Amino acid sequence: MKYFIIFLVLFSNNYLSAEWKQVEIGELGIVYNLEFADPNYAFLTNYRGKGIYKSTDNGDNWNLINLNLSNEPVSLTFYKNYGWLGISPLSGSINSEIMFSSNYGENWEKINSFQGEIPIQMKAIDSNKLFLLAIKPNAYSIKYSIDRGLTWESIENGNSQVLGSFHYGNKFYWCGYSGNLKYFENGEIKAISSGILLEHNIYEVRFLNDNLGFVSCNKGKIFKTNNSGILWEDISNGIPSSFRINGLYFKDERNGWISGYDTIQNYSFVYSTIDGGLSWVEDLKFNNSKFYDFALSSNNKLWIRGNNSLLFYKDIETSIEKNNEFKDDLYVYPNPASDYIEISLPENMSSNPTLKHGVDVASLNVQIYNMLGLEVAQTPSFVNTVQSGASDLLIVDVSHLPAGVYHVRIIGSNGVWSIVEKFVKM
Repeated sequence: MKYFIIFLVLFSNNYLSAEWKQVEIGELGIVYNLEFADPNYAFLTNYRGKGIYKSTDNGDNWNLINLNLSNEPVSLTFYKNYGWLGISPLSGSINSEIMFSSNYGENWEKINSFQGEIPIQMKAIDSNKLFLLAIKPNAYSIKYSIDRGLTWESIENGNSQVLGSFHYGNKFYWCGYSGNLKYFENGEIKAISSGILLEHNIYEVRFLNDNLGFVSCNKGKIFKTNNSGILWEDISNGIPSSFRINGLYFKDERNGWISGYDTIQNYSFVYSTIDGGLSWVEDLKFNNSKFYDFALSSNNKLWIRGNNSLLFYKDIETSIEKNNEFKDDLYVYPNPASDYIEISLPENMSSNPTLKHGVDVASLNVQIYNMLGLEVAQTPSFVNTVQSGASDLLIVDVSHLPAGVYHVRIIGSNGVWSIVEKFVKM
């Protein structure tokens, strides 16, 4: 058996784990929309943009399609090669337009217009059916089209603001202030907000199936339902109340991510969970920026958009596979701890490529988080190697930490996987 003694150092400033990659595209400013279409196409619009940006390799490279727009490209949606673009001025008299493309955004034509409304969000269900969220001062309208946007039917008009929308199957969800959460299906509208949700403003909604859904709210709150919205459970364990959560994505019941910005300390964040929200840890931090919602590409990369012309992405499929592979074989003890914790690594976690995991223990990184999800310490680089097939212990000094409950995160070589375990410091 080998022992690795690890000393932790305090952590501050930007944090970009090896799992996340940063992409900068010219001088975009705020990215309004990020859409992935079939099979490798991606599109985005930006503040004061003259057109749309297009990628044919799932976001690795981008080119501008200049449409000489005089107003803002505020909304965008694609279904395969069909695209719809909402254009509107952000001040003065509002005269919005809807444009349509049938060839992956290369050519566009005007197909409709709205007086006094901004088409802030659109979602294509197929090549003919679309939902649209239009807003005006202190009011909103949910519209539906079955003829590629040539005509629209209003299905609900309200006097408050809608903050987010989502499509799953035949259902179109929308959410907003004072617990407003509804969906439209087969010509009917149903409200599914109840109980504690009525006390919050809902920013984002996601459903994985008819029963399992998640919402993000003000004051850093995240709620989960397993019964189509009849009951909601608070899963915002340790999320600071100063967080504005703009993005919400769950791959399955256990693995999820949230994004947004701290309204007090002026930084953006991505937090992740691998246990369905029982614990959250900081996954990405960036100062003087704001993160918005997520988008998933066809090659299972999770993208996050923001201002400052920046995009970030990570391969979530590889990350989840590695998490599941290692988690059952890893132990943290003593627990509770006073001066140190020992992390028992799987026997076959080795740099030997013939072994199952093929992981270089010398490249592991250990991070400690408090119950607010803030990273309080991490390991510096260390270069010890491991004997093939031997059991190994990482001994981590935690004597300097105040008493409380913490999460320890072990990050693998090149950041392609991470495991989170809980311990108590006495």
